[in-house]
Amino acid sequence: MRRTLLAVCVPLAAAVIAPMAAAAQGLPNHERHVMSVGHADVLNITSHVDHFHVEVEDDSGDAPVTRKLTDVLLHAKPESRIDVPDLPAYGFLGQPGEPVWILPEIQNDELLWPGWNTEDVLASEFPDAHLKLRLLSVIGPAQVSVFTSDPVGNPQMIFDSANALPQTAEILNRTHTHVNWAFEAEGLYSMMVQVEGRLADGRTITSRAHEMRWFVGDLAALPQGAPTTSLSIGGLADQYAVGDTVTLSADYPRETGLTDARWTRTCADGTNAALGTGATVTFIAAVEHDACRVSATLSAADGTVVAVAPDVTLRVVAAPAPAQGTPSPPPAGPGAVAPSVPTTVRPVPPRELALVRSGDLRVSSLIERGRDAVLCRLAAAGRCTVRLTVSAAAARKLGLRIESGATRYVVATGERRASRAGAVKVTVRLTRSARRALRRTARVPAIRIDATATLADGTRRTGRASLPASRVR
Repeated sequence: MRRTLLAVCVPLAAAVIAPMAAAAQGLPNHERHVMSVGHADVLNITSHVDHFHVEVEDDSGDAPVTRKLTDVLLHAKPESRIDVPDLPAYGFLGQPGEPVWILPEIQNDELLWPGWNTEDVLASEFPDAHLKLRLLSVIGPAQVSVFTSDPVGNPQMIFDSANALPQTAEILNRTHTHVNWAFEAEGLYSMMVQVEGRLADGRTITSRAHEMRWFVGDLAALPQGAPTTSLSIGGLADQYAVGDTVTLSADYPRETGLTDARWTRTCADGTNAALGTGATVTFIAAVEHDACRVSATLSAADGTVVAVAPDVTLRVVAAPAPAQGTPSPPPAGPGAVAPSVPTTVRPVPPRELALVRSGDLRVSSLIERGRDAVLCRLAAAGRCTVRLTVSAAAARKLGLRIESGATRYVVATGERRASRAGAVKVTVRLTRSARRALRRTARVPAIRIDATATLADGTRRTGRASLPASRVR
């Protein structure tokens, strides 16, 4: 059954997620924070030290609140129901007159207005104008579509779960976007997504899979106490050499009566390999497996996915290089090319360390303008990358969400390149969530400033300074 909805403008691309990724690690559906009305960035994408962080920015109240995706239930109220328009362009939603539930891209004060935000993805780390949003899976009672409408009302498709998954869409970087989310039946949906971007040095970074839970219809019909099955992947080594045997296990409560997990390997070049089913999986490590992600899903007898394990990342290295001073083996024969020997990074004397001067940076300017500058001293041509962080305890007092196990929270970053040695003025910008938090406090916690100098020859050195806690009100 397919339906459609007439929504209005706002270009972009969006992602729908499926029930894979840490589905089992979130709160049970009936214990989650239900979001039914108001504005929300249901995919608030930020960059933190060369990786993506995805969460929910809830703007429905007097002050914005950052929430974990695994703690939120997104709700399409019964009032979101419309009839599929009698227009051929909307045939993907179903037959004309059939019901479809749509959270539109144009705000309706009576409904949830979900969008996504990439404004805090740093241009210094991810310079491209686009990121990739990947829809991995959708589990629910019917199909889900994500699309925008052009100025004359024609739908521009982003994702449609009626087609083969996974699907990939380009989304604009450093923008805020709203789209239409269409559900073709009432009930509970689980959608899984990933974010991918290209770093300034050319490397591709992919986030872990993130799950979104949606409920369509009257909340009185939400199952209360539906069991959750935890699933994790065990047996991963810190790294493997080419030719090693990789053996991973699916760890979950055996009393569930479920038997086989389904294994998949996904690599940065977009290739996906089905590794089979079973409580364990085994394969031989190859050089092309380095940085690939392995995922596992657990399904009921009817094929419904009941749990998804957090992905694990493979680290595969080549055979060890010859010890220093060991001669390289001679070429195999006439015309053969001698194997290359990895270059070593030469030690750098202390005088070449990057130095940071923080005296010119003002907390008041950071909060009022969202940016300020520090000085970084380079010993040669290269670039200086600066991070401002607060302690985990300080971040929590400010109401900022911090990842489990993290000791510091990044509140601002900046980067500047220089063609020669000398002092470089690096502009640092606060993340949107940090700026909001600091605007609400009368006492700013101590801020640590870390600078990393990456010189033209590849050497890296760091320097550190700090700003003491201060009152700003």
